[in-house]
Amino acid sequence: MLAYNKWANDLILDALQALQPVDEQSLKWMNHIVNAEVLWLDRATGVEISVMPWDDRPLAACREAADTIHTRYSNFIQGLSEKELVSNSFSYHNTSGFAFTNTYAEILTHIFNHSTHHRAQISARIRALGAVPPPTDYIFYLRS
Repeated sequence: MLAYNKWANDLILDALQALQPVDEQSLKWMNHIVNAEVLWLDRATGVEISVMPWDDRPLAACREAADTIHTRYSNFIQGLSEKELVSNSFSYHNTSGFAFTNTYAEILTHIFNHSTHHRAQISARIRALGAVPPPTDYIFYLRS
């Protein structure tokens, strides 16, 4: 799922690059995808939160941040056994200050679903702007 997420994010980033000028609403959603991925991994690894959910950055910086967080997730996941991924949990506070505890697997599932949701919003926006969005469904990833 991590490889699929990277593939789909890259397709959307490419589609945003092709839109000139870049659509600000779509870029806002793409930044939110990347920020959420960063924020959740910061929480899971116990480091200080380095971004907020709706922080903005230019498209090139968004792509760079997407590449960086993918590498961080890859390293993090490779450092866990399957049992640790499913069984180990961590406690954190959400952006409203409420405390929660979840397993790594639960958060990864959330992240991948969250990213898919916002990529669909971007795809709908691209279509509304008269362009054709890339197909980012999982089956297309498997076929590529």
